[in-house]
Amino acid sequence: MNLIYGTPSEFSTSLKFEASWDYCISYCYQMSTCLAAYYQEEFPEICEIFEIGNLAKIQKLNAYSGKFMAVKTTSPSECSVSSNDSLMSGTVSTESTWQNYSIQVSPDFWIIDSSPFFKCPENFKLWQRTKGLWCMGVVPTGEITRLDAQKMCAENFQGVLSGFDSDFEHTSAIKAAVPLVPKSTPYKYYGYYMDGERKTNCRYLNQTGPDCNGNKGFLFSDRFVTTYDHYLWGFDNQPNGMSDNLGTSNCVAMRVNSKDGAGLDDLP
Repeated sequence: MNLIYGTPSEFSTSLKFEASWDYCISYCYQMSTCLAAYYQEEFPEICEIFEIGNLAKIQKLNAYSGKFMAVKTTSPSECSVSSNDSLMSGTVSTESTWQNYSIQVSPDFWIIDSSPFFKCPENFKLWQRTKGLWCMGVVPTGEITRLDAQKMCAENFQGVLSGFDSDFEHTSAIKAAVPLVPKSTPYKYYGYYMDGERKTNCRYLNQTGPDCNGNKGFLFSDRFVTTYDHYLWGFDNQPNGMSDNLGTSNCVAMRVNSKDGAGLDDLP
């Protein structure tokens, strides 16, 4: 938090309540979406909280004003080198939201420019991939075809079936899916469709070769995945969809049971 003498100059909405200056700063520090806190040496003591996107300009004042502002910069856990830096920045994020901002410092004002607010659907988690921000969630549906799963992703979430860009993403998906598995079930595994569909030239036993081995035998549409090294297939010789020579087990799915994940599989 950077502490300065100042007052809000351009803003839309704020939250006001009675509180000491120390409590006001602490409240903003712990609030994930808080950008700045404002306080005046008056009675009763009033704390004013500004969330990111709601404050555009702060007017700098002298020490005799009795007006204070605390502004998050760099990150909630680091201090900026100096409140006199000509350009500072920060990020406000949660497990499912993200927004950053920059602060241009002039002799009289702090001018704040906020990025668009990025929010994932309910029960989805936000991942900061190398290629950009990505929302991913596990959606329980009952029995469903891959085509219907793709349609549901597009219609309900304006999205696509997701892949895994890291082991952390895979582990997170397993943690979300395991509680959805019934404790008593006749099935060894439950599968959740994800990104990956077998190439048409890799579906039968006579279509073998290096171009059809492992991940190479599939087409992918999650354009934010940088590597497929995190597609961890099941130890029971997966993917083995070609072995029955029916040409139907072409869809990548994440398998789970009531206790843990069981690797990826290629299913109809």
